[in-house]
Amino acid sequence: MYFYEIELLESPRIFRACTATYTHYQNIAIMPNDRFEVAIMRAGNAVYEHEDDSTESIHPMQTVVIPSNKRIKLYGFNEEMQVHDSIQVTGRFNFTLYNTDTLKDRQSIKDRVNAGKAILLPHMFSLGQKYNMALQLSSKVISFAHFSSPADHIRAIAAWYELMSFLTETTIEAMDSAPQQFSPGALNYTRDAKIYISENYSKPLQVEVIANHLGISSGYLHAVFKEVTGLSVMDYVTRYRVEQACSLISNTPMTLRNIAEAVGIPDPSYMSRVFKKVTGLSVREYKQRKNSDVKFYKKTEKSSES
Repeated sequence: MYFYEIELLESPRIFRACTATYTHYQNIAIMPNDRFEVAIMRAGNAVYEHEDDSTESIHPMQTVVIPSNKRIKLYGFNEEMQVHDSIQVTGRFNFTLYNTDTLKDRQSIKDRVNAGKAILLPHMFSLGQKYNMALQLSSKVISFAHFSSPADHIRAIAAWYELMSFLTETTIEAMDSAPQQFSPGALNYTRDAKIYISENYSKPLQVEVIANHLGISSGYLHAVFKEVTGLSVMDYVTRYRVEQACSLISNTPMTLRNIAEAVGIPDPSYMSRVFKKVTGLSVREYKQRKNSDVKFYKKTEKSSES
């Protein structure tokens, strides 16, 4: 896992906070040296393209940091709807990027955090069970940032510190639990399991079925998959199915029943519950946001910084 240690050289100020919704998401983010952004993905998928043209995929329930002095491209998958909370602050910062696979001195980083000298934020991280709390905190920042009274500005930055504290604790937990490196076998079995899931997600799937296909025990598959991805095999299957359902909702006139069957969840009621759990939106809310195509960012050079 990659994460940032951020030294706050002065008290930050909220520059912009909103929930952004797009159906054709594409943005060139040019982050100046006095600003950075924390985003939480609510729905849809996106691609994070670095200046060297390397890319990373962003999925629902993930948090993403765009650090100071950074220029990247962001764009959606297959023109599907994409919704994320975006919180930018301005001030003076020092950023240091770490990789848990090669990090040797974790305690000194914790000591700086405990001394109030730094916060820690994951570069890109699946929040899992922490997603709802992170979303509550980001929504709190956004709600206060929309008002203009001095008291509300104070409440907004206080809420931002609360969110940063939560993400710092999350980063420390992930840092402490992250293995230094993965074995080739773990990486290969996880890769092969993902390929099998992508080719068979519309069929009934269990860990035992996937493990049998790979020629290993279900217990071993569960262990290595969780180690590499941070998700159980079936949690990954569920998220993958919901991602495919989002694409079908965005790009086809199919009914919910037909979509549920197409992604391997034949019970529409259960599909609705799973969809809400993964994306934070009901299917109806997802469709309404998709159709409304509300744009919070103006497509100008000034406001295309995200």
